[in-house]
Amino acid sequence: MKRLYRYIAGEITVPFFLSLFVFTFVLLLDRIMKLVEMVIGRGVGLADIGKLFIYILPSFLTLTIPMSFLLAVLLAFGRLSSDSEVIAMKASGVSLYQMLIPVSILSILAYGMTFYLTLYALPWGNQSFRSKVFDIARAKASAGIKERVFNDDFDGIVLYIDRLKGGDMEGVLIYDRREKDGYTIFAREGGIISDPKTMTVTMRLREGEIHKTGKDLSYSKVAFSTYDLRVNFRGSATGSRGEVSKGDREMTISELSMKVAELKGKGENYKPYQVEIYKKFSIPFACIIFGLIGAPLGIQSRRSGRGFGFSMSLAIFLIYYISLTGGESLGDRGIIPPFLAMWGINFIFLTIGIYFIIKTAGESPIVVSAWLDQAGDLLTRLVIKLGRAQRNG
Repeated sequence: MKRLYRYIAGEITVPFFLSLFVFTFVLLLDRIMKLVEMVIGRGVGLADIGKLFIYILPSFLTLTIPMSFLLAVLLAFGRLSSDSEVIAMKASGVSLYQMLIPVSILSILAYGMTFYLTLYALPWGNQSFRSKVFDIARAKASAGIKERVFNDDFDGIVLYIDRLKGGDMEGVLIYDRREKDGYTIFAREGGIISDPKTMTVTMRLREGEIHKTGKDLSYSKVAFSTYDLRVNFRGSATGSRGEVSKGDREMTISELSMKVAELKGKGENYKPYQVEIYKKFSIPFACIIFGLIGAPLGIQSRRSGRGFGFSMSLAIFLIYYISLTGGESLGDRGIIPPFLAMWGINFIFLTIGIYFIIKTAGESPIVVSAWLDQAGDLLTRLVIKLGRAQRNG
């Protein structure tokens, strides 16, 4: 039996790591292009880009690990079924429940990885990413400014400087279009200062005027001796006022619990933070659920091709993720309890998985599997027709 368990585990492990690499790479592709743009357009060093890449990786792995495990189980049991190895195992006295032992062990391992990423690596990565982008913005802010050139390195701001002496600016012209009605600032001199504690970048202007024109053609002018303008570097993760603050996805469980207690004491809405707490525990549990669903579906499927396994796993994951997102939205608004918002879909999928296993163990067909087979056939024919139409066109 140990040899059999190792064999089934090997059939799952190889496609799991391959699909994990592919899914993660596809989801990261957009971020990779933005990081490459920072190297080419902003002169950011490769070491900093490497750190940013590591920081954003946990946010994608929390999704791709459950998805990859589902696909791996579908492919493994689909191949075992199509090659009649499942029949041979049953003829040798091996039941479906025994076949599920290595699946359960691997699903618990996948659960452990996702749980660690969700609980610890994800908040650390999100906050570290935003902090690193702030550090890059702070370092590049002054370096990117040039004399007598309209600079748009700051988000929502066009900056023109007549003379630049070290870190001091003379003859400053700023057009700020972040508000509904943009306004223009003239200042005799200014400079850029940053505060690492509050993660803010501020442009301090001296001896100037603010000119503003409304939609009703009204005009106002305000003179100032010193004026601080919060800014953020284009492409950074800072807020509209230049500060970097922790969102619920950057918080740990203890920080979220403290936030819930704080908002409860103030009588404010604490549901989004409570939903986030339950979410950190519910998403990793998907690995166990997908193991229960994938094995019987893979056995009962008439087709074992990689393309069909991918389509089936993607469809199941999309249904799960859309339901989870919908539950999160309802929980944030207080329509349903936070626990039910995050765990309701898990209970539904867990019930479906147990039902699939019982039906498959009793040699009874699963109607959903037949529907998915028919949908796969339809999808295959559609792709073939589109390919032929493109060649003929």
